Amino acid sequence: MRARPPMMLDYDAAGFFPTPATAEARAPTAIERRTFTLLAVLYAGVTLGAIPWANLAGPRVPELIAVCNGGVALADICTALLLFYEFRRTGRNAFLVLGCAYLYSAAMALAQVAAFPGALGAPLFGTSQTAAWIFLLWRLGTASLFLAAVLQADAAPAQLPTDAITRRILSACLGTLAACAVIIAASAHLEVPAVVSGRFTAYNMSISAVYLMICGIALYRIWRARAFDDVLYLWLSLVLVASISDQVLAMFAGGQYTLGWHFAKASTVVSACLILVFWLGGKSARERAIPLHLIAAYGAAVVVMMTALLLRWFMQPWVGYSYPFATVFGAVALAVWIGGWKPGTAAAVIGFVGATVLFSDPNGGLGTHGAGDVLGALSTGCRAR
Repeated sequence: MRARPPMMLDYDAAGFFPTPATAEARAPTAIERRTFTLLAVLYAGVTLGAIPWANLAGPRVPELIAVCNGGVALADICTALLLFYEFRRTGRNAFLVLGCAYLYSAAMALAQVAAFPGALGAPLFGTSQTAAWIFLLWRLGTASLFLAAVLQADAAPAQLPTDAITRRILSACLGTLAACAVIIAASAHLEVPAVVSGRFTAYNMSISAVYLMICGIALYRIWRARAFDDVLYLWLSLVLVASISDQVLAMFAGGQYTLGWHFAKASTVVSACLILVFWLGGKSARERAIPLHLIAAYGAAVVVMMTALLLRWFMQPWVGYSYPFATVFGAVALAVWIGGWKPGTAAAVIGFVGATVLFSDPNGGLGTHGAGDVLGALSTGCRAR
């Protein structure tokens, strides 16, 4: 990749966006590279280990779609805001395209909730195939936008006035939402079977294979362009690895409400948080104080805790009502690392209430560990930060 001159920041009066500056691709630190390698290997290992059990029947809980997609949508909206912020700050087109990818993903995630039978009760629109087609086109569109962002790796930054940058962001957002509306409307009238009796059809598998191919091409392009030297593409590569793992497991599962399907849904929420968490976690204290970053930090804290509670729900058959806060501790510490003690405190409260409501022993008590451990996790995270 071509070297870029350093940036000069000049924040606007509101503190939300700086005025346009010359772009610079920040190289990842050694710790960030090791983190990427560790998580990529972990994703691959967990996926390979789970494949033999992927097609086993799991609990039939359609409300899970509302929880998972709600978490994905919140994470995607926060990520899109940060990426649009970075586009206005640097003028790099890759941030604009990636912002549109996450905005598209958020809209499609919410649309699938509205169309999925049982997620919110009766479907709000569409046919029995609508939710499946929205999901497939959601994944396909997001992957295509990721690839488009990768193709912008070496593009020269836009040298435009602040007003022009703002108009470009608004136009991109409106265009993305208009495309979502057209795709959702088309999905509502599709009768081509993507899911039959809960099993994925050949159409479904074929589109999933195309999705995997696009993600693979994007990873190859990042490697070929040596874009790993830009921290943005390092974390995007991790998102692509996670997305490939999700889809591979879902394909081996072969249908809805299998263990592989459930795991893929939970993993999708995790992968939606990756850029948001690592981008915010790498910011300085001054940058984290910017209102937009603070809003994103609270959003990330909520999503991280939702993910932790979801993972604890999956552990319920094995651990019962013991250790109701088992996954809360790490989520609180992560929330503190992302945004400081205030988002960490919000995450701790959500985790305590959520775990108490969902995982309290019906015979009384909070299981093996209680509120003191949650507060201890918050204290430990603050000291580490």
